[in-house]
Formats: sequence, structure tokens, C-alpha cells
Amino acid sequence: MLPDLKNMSYPERLKILGLTTLESRRLRGDLIEVFKIVKGFDNIDRNIFFSQTLEFVGGIAKNYISLLLTWMFENLCSQKVINHWNALTQHAVDCNTVNSFKKCVDHYIRDKGYL
Repeated sequence: MLPDLKNMSYPERLKILGLTTLESRRLRGDLIEVFKIVKGFDNIDRNIFFSQTLEFVGGIAKNYISLLLTWMFENLCSQKVINHWNALTQHAVDCNTVNSFKKCVDHYIRDKGYL
């Protein structure tokens, strides 16, 4: 659609357009959806998909989630997303709003080099 970008590589086009990779956009969307399910923002029973555990690391309690292997969830989310969720900071997991969580996820994705 943009003839001037036709002969450029994918990373060059993303940089010029100020976009992130498809991988990072999918990861961001998946993490936001997990957040909404875990926090009850979506009208979905989180117990169908996730099992939560509280673990203490360095004296700090952190909520971890694991994927309940159900056929329903197989196409909605992957263990990879759950691993990213569990790697988020406690501050991100404790967010009370979707917008504040989005900011935390953007920092996480940037720090992991997905941009």
C-alpha cells in the first residue's frame, strides 16, 4: 500500500511506520486478555482456564497462574503466554485497571526486546 516501502525489509518498514512486530502485538493482546479474565473484567469464569498459586520469592508474595489444560482453552491461549504472565512484575499483576496494566505490559515487552 506504500510504494516507497516496497523494497525495504520488515524491520525497516516497522521502524519507519512506528509499529511493533506482529509477535509483540499478539503477545500484548494475549496478556491483556489473560489480565481481564484473571481480574474478572471479562464475564468468564477464570477457574475454567487458570489455576492460581501464591508463591513467596525473597519474602515477597507473587500470584502465579498455570494453564488448566482443557480443550476449550487450547486455541485461546498457550503455555508461552502463561510463562510471560508469570514473568511480569508484581506491580503489573496487581494493577487495578486495564489501562495501567497495558502500560506495564508495554514496558515488559520493550524490556524483553520484542519491539
